[in-house]
Amino acid sequence: MPDRIKEGDTILIELLSRLGRSTKDLIELVELFEKKKVYLISLKESINTSTSTGKMLFTVISALAQFEWDVIAEQTKEELKSARVRGRMVESQRLMRRG
Repeated sequence: MPDRIKEGDTILIELLSRLGRSTKDLIELVELFEKKKVYLISLKESINTSTSTGKMLFTVISALAQFEWDVIAEQTKEELKSARVRGRMVESQRLMRRG
């Protein structure tokens, strides 16, 4: 997408977390957008980076999204570990044993 945007474009997304995989990714994209004078509007979070408030909200919500991704990853690792301790096989282990 970054190679297809041009000055004055506005990128409209439904959910901020769909734009990047980490806070770092999101911030780098928005910095690129700023250089190209492109604005970002996120519908669900009501963020519009053409305003000072929108830029601040983007930063805060990006950090919260990163926190959510990290918590989900930690929970998944703990659940897999717990399943192994209980002797349950995880689907990916079954698939690897078949191959």
